[in-house]
Amino acid sequence: MRLTQCATRKIALDKFLRVTQYLIDMKIKAFRLGQKKTLKEMAARWGTDAGNLSRVERGKQRPSIDLAERISADSGLTLDEIFSDSRDLDAA
Repeated sequence: MRLTQCATRKIALDKFLRVTQYLIDMKIKAFRLGQKKTLKEMAARWGTDAGNLSRVERGKQRPSIDLAERISADSGLTLDEIFSDSRDLDAA
């Protein structure tokens, strides 16, 4: 395979993984909104602060293991989904 084809495929894969992570972040937010909870209310329910939850929902930060377990138990998302990241496939 030519180098340009490899680079093009890597760029496409990276974009796909970013979109996938964005959709997972949006599922967390959609779950919160479906519960009709504010960031502050859901953060208290999940044992964190509103700023931290906001960064998780916007994909700016990954949650701690403890927070991810609480989100998973409450929302139905798996830990794999919550922690999926384009770096996971880069290491493979």
